[in-house]
Amino acid sequence: MDYTDFRLLPMLPLHKRGVLSGNTARVSSVTWEDRRGFIYDDLSWDFSLYSKWLKGQLARGTPWLMADWADVQKGPDYGIIKDTRIRGVERWFDSNVRSLDDVFDTLSLDVDRLMVSTLSLHSWDVLEEAHEISDSCTPMLMFDGRKVLLKEKKIGVAEALRKVDDMGFPELVLMDLSSLGHRVRPGNLVFKDLPSSTAQVIPAGGITEKDIPYLMDWGFDTAIRDVQIPPMAPAGDMPWHSEAPTTSRSSIPRVTGHPSMDLEGL
Repeated sequence: MDYTDFRLLPMLPLHKRGVLSGNTARVSSVTWEDRRGFIYDDLSWDFSLYSKWLKGQLARGTPWLMADWADVQKGPDYGIIKDTRIRGVERWFDSNVRSLDDVFDTLSLDVDRLMVSTLSLHSWDVLEEAHEISDSCTPMLMFDGRKVLLKEKKIGVAEALRKVDDMGFPELVLMDLSSLGHRVRPGNLVFKDLPSSTAQVIPAGGITEKDIPYLMDWGFDTAIRDVQIPPMAPAGDMPWHSEAPTTSRSSIPRVTGHPSMDLEGL
């Protein structure tokens, strides 16, 4: 089977380390637990070094999905959006928009596509209004393996897809949180028998290159890949040390601070 027409887009979960380390953006692998929310891996990489390495792995023009999940309920961190601009890279950004003001403010920061996550939405009305003001907004349905998660409730996948279809979105991302970061289940069956939708569904969560033949067989032509892990830095290189950010809500876990990999030698 020819896989050349399949688009596998990279995902970069972002967070910031503390002031003592320059408050710089970092990339980490991330998983999800129902009671704790997003859990960032102990290992992280300086964004500027990671992005330099990643550009060398991808075809020119490949969009990058960036997501700031360190504190979903807090709303957009405009500093991290500004700090992650990359010349020549199309950014799809989940900035935790909660309101129409958040939509306007995020789009003003050179974000090519705003991913509107159901986890941070105050209401479906925000998503509908976002679509009315800009065709650069795309729904991202956050799915826990059973239901689509909204800020204060859960609904079925079929109902969520109907809502998005009624709003007229041409595309949506369905993020399988139960598989996010695990990369252990090629051909994630969550995506095999989805309810029909007029929007193009882009699968995400636990996906790697091994899933491509399954996803193509099920009718998909685009997916979001889990975080790519760079090769180890050369022995003897100094690791990047930085302290962890803190969060204000117990449902979003603290990102623990550990020595991180140095990509200078890549």
